[in-house]
Amino acid sequence: MATGYSIATKITAHDAASQVLRNVQASIDKMSRSASRAGDVSSGLWSKMKAFAGGQLLASGIQAAFSKISSGIRCVFEAEIDMENAVANFIPKFGGSAEKATEFVKKLNAEAASTPFQFEHLAKVSDMLMGFGVATEKNVIPAMRMLGDIAGGNADKFNHIALAYSQVMAAGKANMQDMNQLINAGVPILGELAKMYGVNVGQIRNMISAGRVSSEEIEKAFKRMTSAGGMFYKGMEIKSKTFSGKLSTLKDNIKLTAASVGGPLLDAMKPFVDIVISGTGRVREFAEANKDVIKQKMDKFVQTLAYAFKAISGPIGV
Repeated sequence: MATGYSIATKITAHDAASQVLRNVQASIDKMSRSASRAGDVSSGLWSKMKAFAGGQLLASGIQAAFSKISSGIRCVFEAEIDMENAVANFIPKFGGSAEKATEFVKKLNAEAASTPFQFEHLAKVSDMLMGFGVATEKNVIPAMRMLGDIAGGNADKFNHIALAYSQVMAAGKANMQDMNQLINAGVPILGELAKMYGVNVGQIRNMISAGRVSSEEIEKAFKRMTSAGGMFYKGMEIKSKTFSGKLSTLKDNIKLTAASVGGPLLDAMKPFVDIVISGTGRVREFAEANKDVIKQKMDKFVQTLAYAFKAISGPIGV
């Protein structure tokens, strides 16, 4: 009996162990299948992610391309608009002649295309000189060149020098306030005047304070400084040969090209803009003449929306 019990016990134990091993193997197989499916899912998800990312990159590329194109078109229009505005601004300075103003703007463009100053800088200084009555259509370009040489291609100095020079010329005589403005802009005006008069700087200061230095003498000093042998001789030409000067000239040439393209486009657009202006005017007139009717229609529309909202929100307890 003991022997039979021992054998039975061993068989039972063996069967139990086998069942445990089979269960473990089944669990391993299940985990393997799950991992395989997870791998398939993650692989599919990764493919979708890559496709989505690729689509996003393509969309971003298209958007960037359209942005560049629209920016280019806007620059073309803006360049021509700036030219038109400049012509309109100079018409009063040329006695109301649009033809003369247009010709003058062309000359400014030519100056901008060959100097380190951009068109807007030249236009601003020219407008200032003519506004002060310091220069006319006949001599404004030479006066502007003289000031530009002294400024050496620096736009800020150009503006400050032009303002101080215009104030002195308009006043008819020099004063220390304007002289100090010129000195702060890097113009050694006192030294140049001292050389002209054969005196020292202290003496020239006293002469200016006493009102004994005329605007003609200031103009003479400027011409001496920008003529052959002067310290600012060919100042703009020297600056235009630098890298920054060449970049400025390039910008102006690009802008001139854009304006040439934009001119015909603006001419074609103007009739359409006139139609839009006329249409908006008629809409405004209609609205003003029918205020009561429009108000009644809008009140009715708002009430209809309110009823619709109540009908929808009532059943859901909102």
